[in-house]
Amino acid sequence: MKLNTYDLLDKNHIVQIREEFGFRDWLWNPDFPLEELETWWANQPALGYLRVEDFLSQHGQCWCVEECDQPYEKALELYQQYGEGYYHLHLCCDEDSVLYTLENKKIYHQGSTASEERKQSQGYLS
Repeated sequence: MKLNTYDLLDKNHIVQIREEFGFRDWLWNPDFPLEELETWWANQPALGYLRVEDFLSQHGQCWCVEECDQPYEKALELYQQYGEGYYHLHLCCDEDSVLYTLENKKIYHQGSTASEERKQSQGYLS
């Protein structure tokens, strides 16, 4: 069953997610205040190779853009409209999973194995 993204999505409480392992895009409503997101992410232990929907659904509701009830182009438009002014989470493995804050600052989780060089690099992973 395809999800009715437009009815279920809390547009004031959203995190945009890019899944590298699987190459899918997600919208996520965490079950905690966004003010706690940076601390929550920083405290995450090693993630290994995870299934995004399993991980995120433990902490709120998530919608895969490719699987929502709207045509893909419309769903992708919804995903892209949450570009600036929203949190972005790039999820793959412990080496390169990173949260981008509203100011585009990178936060690596506690279990990250990213090199110091990678942690110091600038820019948004797309």
